[in-house]
Amino acid sequence: MLPYRQPVDAAQLGPSSRGGYLAAMGVDGIIDIAVIGIADKTWGEVPLLILHTNTGRDTARDTAAIIADVERIGREQLAVFKRPKYAVISKTLLPRTFSGKLSKPQLRQIYREPPSDAIPLFKRTR
Repeated sequence: MLPYRQPVDAAQLGPSSRGGYLAAMGVDGIIDIAVIGIADKTWGEVPLLILHTNTGRDTARDTAAIIADVERIGREQLAVFKRPKYAVISKTLLPRTFSGKLSKPQLRQIYREPPSDAIPLFKRTR
């Protein structure tokens, strides 16, 4: 007889994507988060972190504080090669499909390369 196995909710399995770690850690001020690959001259493709924050509202945290938390958690939780190279603060809600999932094809159309207002993350000093 096979041992009984309790079904586990997908949320309990833990985050499976790079951005999921940050969302699961509950960084204050982040409403929505996505990670997509964008073109890079050196590496071919690098991760871009797209954040929809509540900055600009009465209870908003400063963007610099949010980015500092993102970098801190990234250093603690992610391997160097998994860390996003850039972050972008989106002023609008991230696009979703009819089933409520993030629409990464739409995000890839919007962000084909790093925008001019992209924030460099995890700067390495030599």
